Parts: sequence; C-alpha cells; structure tokens
Amino acid sequence: MALLPERRIVYSCGVHERDASELPDRLLRLAEREDGQGRHPVEILLHDFFPVSPSYTLLGKDGLYRGVPVAGGPLEADPAHVYERPGGKLASLRDWQEAWGRLMQAAERVVVFSGSSRDILCAAYPQIAGSIAVVPHVLPATPPRIAPGAGADGAPVIGVLGNIGEQKGVALLQELSRDLARSGAARLVVLGHIDPSYKLAAPSLVHGSYELRDLPGLVARYGISGWLMPSIWPETFSFTTHEMLATGLPVVSFDLGAQGEAVARALAQGAPGALLPVPQGTRMDPADLLAALAEARLVSTPGLRLRS
Repeated sequence: MALLPERRIVYSCGVHERDASELPDRLLRLAEREDGQGRHPVEILLHDFFPVSPSYTLLGKDGLYRGVPVAGGPLEADPAHVYERPGGKLASLRDWQEAWGRLMQAAERVVVFSGSSRDILCAAYPQIAGSIAVVPHVLPATPPRIAPGAGADGAPVIGVLGNIGEQKGVALLQELSRDLARSGAARLVVLGHIDPSYKLAAPSLVHGSYELRDLPGLVARYGISGWLMPSIWPETFSFTTHEMLATGLPVVSFDLGAQGEAVARALAQGAPGALLPVPQGTRMDPADLLAALAEARLVSTPGLRLRS
C-alpha cells in the first residue's frame, strides 16, 4: 500500500487484528506522505466501539453496560477494557485511548451512524467533536407495513428479529421465555438464530434464517403482534430496529444506544411501542421487562408494575 503515490486510509474494523493496540500508529505511518508534506486523508467509520475500548460492545467483564469507559474513570480497571497484546503484555485503557486518540485526531472525518454513537465517542474523545459526521445508514430494503398477527391459542406472540448473541441479549431472552412459559402471558419467536449455548423454553421458539421479504408471511404464520429489541449494548445503528419500526408493529427496546434513539424518535411521531430504562450496573430483571411489554400491550399480564 505504501507504494501507492496517492491513497486514502479508511478504517472500518480492526477487532481481530493480531495486535490492535499498535494498529492506529501503523495506519498513521501508512498515511504519511513520502515528501514529509502532511498526510494522505484518513477517515474512520465507527461500526463498533473498538476505538474506544478493547471491549468493542463496551460491555464490562460481567457482561453489563456501565457507561462509556474513559481513561482515569471508574471503569478503567475493568479487565474487559484492558487489552492483552501478543506475549501477554497488557495495554491499559489509557494506553489504548492514547493510541486510538492519535488516529482520531489525525482523521479528517469520523463517521458515526447515530447521534448516540456521536455522544459516546465525544465522551471518550471530546477533542474530535468537530470532525464527527453523523451519517445514518440507508436500509438496502424496507419491509412493508404489516398487520399484527393473531396467535393460534390467543396468547400474544412477541417477535425478535435477527441473530441474537450475548450483547444482543440472549441470556435475557432465555430467562424471559421461562417466565412466559410459567405465566402463559405470551411467547417469543426469534426470526433468526440464537447463541447455541442458550435455549428458549417452550412454547417460545427459534425460527432460524429468514429473508426480509418473508416477514409478512412469518408475522402471519406465527401470529406476531409486536417486536422486542433485546440488545443490551449501545448499538451503533441497528438495522433490525429500523426494520421492525418499518413494519408499523409496536417495538419495545431498552433506552440505550442507536436502538433506543430510533424507537424514541418513532414514539415521538406516534408509533406504538415503549422504551425501557436500563439500570446501569445491574442485570435487567425479566419481570421488569415483562411489565414493560405489558404496558406496550404486547403481553396479556394485567396488574404488573415495574419494580422499584
């Protein structure tokens, strides 16, 4: 690459780089002009929060989101925000943010895909606020408006869209499915796959792979009356949230990241659904989630209230 007389350096993702703590300086060296007259242009695309922390979802070692980790702050000592280099040498969060901060400051533009991501990035690197551009993705295809389905047994059916792993809230879905199995208040249908380490309690089920064009038929087949976005990390854009909102069915999400931002904007425009506050530093109780789903009329559980 260094042989090219003119080049533009675009960082997109370095999560699996062998030594990601030195990646920013390597990109800066690649951006240097041979005549010493400045740099070739550098652009950063923030598809995740790897430039903020080695934990690219910002989840701590305990799997919880506790806010933006900042050098010198209370989250600095969390092992999730410490990077182990080849050979076992550790790079602290301060080391990490100093290295990535140099690349951030050298970039002519840092592209984020939501206002939430901009705020998170500014918390870690306030000095680059002027070079951040918020450019939301454009959906390659938009689902049509879909009428709510009706479950065969009369119980509400909550749809979950996409593949669900740890940061997407698979543990919470597992617990919620068990609560729903006991109460009969509703059932879950995941259109996608879940981490195979987890299992939903019947009658909740995992449909598996799907295509966007299949959504109207799947909503009718399973009787889906609304959507749950269970992600527990601050998404950077969340295509699935935008797809769920496009169907016109109610959407419930945590008030977190780009997913919460999108749902809040839709609610302000009169869309059905609900936002659930996220108690930072504690695990979300499935009963609290069940209460929020009841308030959004996605489950038939009268009398439920959020726990204090």
